[in-house]
Amino acid sequence: MPRLNLVAPEQASGRVKELYDGLKAAIGAVPNIYRGVANSPAALDILLGMGAKLREGGLTGAQTEAVKLVVSQVYGCTYCLAAHTLVGKKAGLTEADTLAIRRGTIADPGLSALARFVNAAIQPAGRIP
Repeated sequence: MPRLNLVAPEQASGRVKELYDGLKAAIGAVPNIYRGVANSPAALDILLGMGAKLREGGLTGAQTEAVKLVVSQVYGCTYCLAAHTLVGKKAGLTEADTLAIRRGTIADPGLSALARFVNAAIQPAGRIP
């Protein structure tokens, strides 16, 4: 039994429906993480707004997903790894790329540097090389 009710797309109304429609247009579905957060329309708005601001930061979709894959790997979030592997593929990463990013062995020098930076930045000591 779930501890948090998920707001199904067909049950959404108002602002939640607008946000869901945007998600469906962007990625083709409404992932469960957003369905859970949708119990608070304001929280869903903030979460999706943070993602939008991140995309304005100048990283490509593949770079953004590489960051999210590293964070998900470090924190052991299998749900997040699955989600960001899927989105990463849509952003141009291959399955081999996503596995290499997770292992810290990506051959692409730019993605490798980014992955190392993120890995260092999120460690408890937070030492950036």
